Amino acid sequence: MYNKILSTILFFLLCYQVIPQSIGKSIVVEVPLIKTESFFQEYTNLQLTNEHYQQGTTSGIGIYYSWRFPFIFTLLFEVRPGIFISDPDLMGIDVGFYFRQNLYKNLFAIYGSNIHYNFGFSEGQLSWKRSSLGGVYFSPGASLGYSFSQRISIFLGYYVLLKNNWRENWSVSYRESYYSKSTEKMYWMFKCGIELNQ
Repeated sequence: MYNKILSTILFFLLCYQVIPQSIGKSIVVEVPLIKTESFFQEYTNLQLTNEHYQQGTTSGIGIYYSWRFPFIFTLLFEVRPGIFISDPDLMGIDVGFYFRQNLYKNLFAIYGSNIHYNFGFSEGQLSWKRSSLGGVYFSPGASLGYSFSQRISIFLGYYVLLKNNWRENWSVSYRESYYSKSTEKMYWMFKCGIELNQ
């Protein structure tokens, strides 16, 4: 999987060097760290025998193409379609709508929302199933960025997921009268990105 991600990044970097450059467009690569929580329960003979709560993180890589348009005063309106690559439970397509504003010299702010369409994933047999929910996830937030040159910028951001449900698992053993289930949720993400301006 990491070879595919690396190949995709190299492809975008190659295109960036070959395609003629113009103002107001860029390629954006983001890596989010997503906060997750899971709740696990075990039942034996229909009696709850064990339950626990666990916190964790997951990640992936987002690759986007950005268009920026003058909006009002020094504010730019940005549209950012792309794809998010992660484990099968989180993969999907994205489109972001943002406002961008220069703050001081090379420092700028981005605020708005990303809309992620999750493909959803399901696998299982008679005795177990693992599935993730397909559908639309909104994540509003803001980033703070710094331009090293006219071509390269970096930014860090914090975004909140408005829809939390993510993945569900269950398994059953009929011979031992055993049943377990877990529910996982996502709450927020911390993003680190690089922007290659065209």
